[in-house]
Amino acid sequence: MRFRLKYVMIAIAIFAIGVAVLTLNRREAAPRLAVPFDISEVGFIHSDARSSAPPIAPVEDSTAFDMWQRNLRSRLVSIFDVENAISTESSFEVTNVQHLDDGLTRTMMAFESFDGSMIPAVLQRREGSLPRAAILLISGHTKPDESGLAQLVVGESSYQHAAATKLAHAGYVTLAFELRGFGELGKLQNTDHRLVAYNALLEGEFYKKIVIADAYYALRVLMRSEGVDTNRIGVAGVSFGGELAVAFAALSENVQAVYFAGYGGRTGAFGYATGTADDQPHYCHIIPGHRRLMRREDIILLLAPRSVLGMRGEREGPVSDEFRSRTQQAWSSSGAPDNYSFEVAKGGGHEFFVSRSIAFFDDAFKPVLSTH
Repeated sequence: MRFRLKYVMIAIAIFAIGVAVLTLNRREAAPRLAVPFDISEVGFIHSDARSSAPPIAPVEDSTAFDMWQRNLRSRLVSIFDVENAISTESSFEVTNVQHLDDGLTRTMMAFESFDGSMIPAVLQRREGSLPRAAILLISGHTKPDESGLAQLVVGESSYQHAAATKLAHAGYVTLAFELRGFGELGKLQNTDHRLVAYNALLEGEFYKKIVIADAYYALRVLMRSEGVDTNRIGVAGVSFGGELAVAFAALSENVQAVYFAGYGGRTGAFGYATGTADDQPHYCHIIPGHRRLMRREDIILLLAPRSVLGMRGEREGPVSDEFRSRTQQAWSSSGAPDNYSFEVAKGGGHEFFVSRSIAFFDDAFKPVLSTH
């Protein structure tokens, strides 16, 4: 009898818990209304009001393509306010100089950017005074408690593979700097790049414009460094750093060679964000009017006819045939078909392919190979 009573009491308790859960769910359920009209259109704005993609760049016609490049670059220069970024003098403070056993000199510094912010940077070069080609490296995304600058300098095991240091060992003068909202300018300052991007929008600015301005100041420091051949300047980056490297080179006439990885490979209009708040893209990628301004591939097309190598790892997925065709045609129309390549690294992932980047820059800057 006691045995049966025990199980009856357990059953009653389970039933009571079930009723309580159902009641709680009913209380938490949001009220809904039956809407008697079609609301199938979702997203930012109704499709009738959405902008259409701009015309496809005329890559088959060299004269028309040259005019297209001039027009788009002019619009971007205005949007990014490049004239202001390059007209202001820059200064920097050296915090530490290390003469490493492997013959590398590493100078830790902070340069003052357009708004007075001090941006941490590391300049590296092999000992010797002969003029050398120089590479500006731009970091990609990192986790909140990680530094992209550190990954480019000492992060061998990171996806950026200490690329700045390895390129310096190969004979190039390199400068890498911290992106706002990351590393020394991120969690340690109680902020994050998403917050920086949001706050920039509040001021009528945007994240890319701010860090591209930082890159101009960084490039000025690099070009004024001892032993730099200012006629041989390259820029490199992976992931978001590759995206920024391409954008910076598209705007800057001082860049002769560009290496980027983990970016590119698609064509067409920029798509609207869909899904829930959890799927919200990072504001750091956005240029105001992006969709009306250009197509996905256009920023890369602005680099023709300069020396460019784009890469992605095999594990990142395929590159569209249209992307390959259109980009290669752009360099052909510009009279330099051999200056461009987009490669897929067999077995590779989302990473900086350092050895290949060194070979690329060696080829792009052949006259300085004897100084390596």
